[in-house]
Amino acid sequence: MTPSSDSRRPSEGEFEELLALMADERLASDQAQRLGELVAGDEEMRRRYLEAATLGAALEWAHGAATSAPAQVDELVVADRSAADLVVGGLAPPVDSRPMVFNRGVSRSAVAFTAGATAVGILVAALGVLRSPGADPNLDSGPSPLVNNETPERAVVATLTGLVDCKWADPKRAATYGEHLYAGRQLKIDSGLAQLTFESGAQLILQGPVKFELRSDMEADLGRGKLAAVVPQQAHGFSVRTPTAEIVDLGTEFGLEVDETGATDVHVFQGEVLSWQVNLMGDVEGDALSLTGDEAASYSPTGISTQKRADASRFVRTVAPRISEKSLPRLPVKRNLVLWLAADVLVKKDSLGRVVAWQDILVGDNQLEDDAMQHYEEARPMWEADGIAGKPALRFDGELSYLVTTPFFSTPDQTVFVVFSRGSREEKPGNRCPLINYNGPPGDMSRSATQFRILQIGDYLTPGAYFGMVYAQLGERSTHFGTIQTLKPVVDDQPAVLAYVYDPSGNHAQLWLDGESQGETTAHTGMEFASRKIIGKHPKEPGYFRGRMAELIIFNDALTTDEVEQINQYLLSKYSFSR
Repeated sequence: MTPSSDSRRPSEGEFEELLALMADERLASDQAQRLGELVAGDEEMRRRYLEAATLGAALEWAHGAATSAPAQVDELVVADRSAADLVVGGLAPPVDSRPMVFNRGVSRSAVAFTAGATAVGILVAALGVLRSPGADPNLDSGPSPLVNNETPERAVVATLTGLVDCKWADPKRAATYGEHLYAGRQLKIDSGLAQLTFESGAQLILQGPVKFELRSDMEADLGRGKLAAVVPQQAHGFSVRTPTAEIVDLGTEFGLEVDETGATDVHVFQGEVLSWQVNLMGDVEGDALSLTGDEAASYSPTGISTQKRADASRFVRTVAPRISEKSLPRLPVKRNLVLWLAADVLVKKDSLGRVVAWQDILVGDNQLEDDAMQHYEEARPMWEADGIAGKPALRFDGELSYLVTTPFFSTPDQTVFVVFSRGSREEKPGNRCPLINYNGPPGDMSRSATQFRILQIGDYLTPGAYFGMVYAQLGERSTHFGTIQTLKPVVDDQPAVLAYVYDPSGNHAQLWLDGESQGETTAHTGMEFASRKIIGKHPKEPGYFRGRMAELIIFNDALTTDEVEQINQYLLSKYSFSR
């Protein structure tokens, strides 16, 4: 790093005190300048600053989704859909080449303050705590999509969530679909596309030929080639280093291209990034450049940077399967849709018919895929063409099979629909057999009395009597809000449509079974957070769902009673039964 112009060494606790003042919005201008100097002159302080900024962004997150252009996809199993129904394309259309005027050169010291205080609005003064999805010793020993006995240095930082015509430079080091990737993993691709979903929520598409290294769930290196990134607000501060530039994202979509000399082009499609020059010694130097939508900059090994207009047509921005709107089932409500899994639409299977990925349907407000995946063969549910009411469904064996989504954000207000049939089995009361739990691996979400966020739907005390609730902890006692149970047990091997609304904004929760209300209660509080969602398994205690599941729909909103009725009737009609 280039030394700060002020060589004063920080006193004991000075850095922490300054960040705490910023978090409380009590930072004076001279203190802001000093914090900028510390961050600019010390790599470790800068890392910890970005971690604090990222955590703060999660608390300030406001729901939004980025729209991407489609790209051609291979290795897909599209249930009940012909190839003609898939919307496929190549690169985004070329952009206007009119000249642009820039006036955003700012000092790197000043950026250290404004990037957090202005763009995020709040910083969390929880320093020295790494945002790592590390091991959870309380998880049971069954197969897991995260390796639970890894050291923190070996924590999973990303998952390979897409491959298109990918040719690896070294076949012996080829990564596979659904594989979990660790810090320090290098990816070298001669041609084709690879999509990575980081634990922070950032999603990158690598476009070969490319040389890439994962540093953490918030950091990566691009040595050569192209990448396109979608970075949601919870991953604010995600950074990529190249031989000639460092890029810090402020919640956006951007593209990077590095040629064989190390020269770097930065293209911002929407949102904002900050970029710095990296000199031949590998140090960041000079002023930061702020780039927003449709703007671009170039950095060369000689240190010369130029500014120009972004060209999205140079990048592939999605490998997600897209089905034309007219070919999709007609879901009556799409507002604030965040996850839609349907077994008759998009499923990726292995050669034995086991589900590798239950793929998110991108439509309406749901424009960033959050597939439910299972990398371990023995834990994959089976796909059945005639699963529920003559339609496809996934069969969970009640012993090992389950799925886990990639991390995505949930608001306090939630609406969940599940179409399932419960398999018959000898079962002891008290066994947890969840349909869905929001505390997916590593299962380490805090459960304090002020953090009500672990939404669960399943049966527990009475087999077949399903409940919805949001869980927290008060001392050693568990605390539930919004807890409602079905009035009678679900009949084994019969299709069921369950709907649950948790609405802390309106202090209201309600549960429906087959279109009929099962009761209402209060929902005092909730919070927004990012997590994996685990389907068919409890994240900590023994308990697996046995039965079939055909559809799972989640909204980042508390739908109105009328909207719930519309979706209930749509699902009841689709699966050929009504009550």
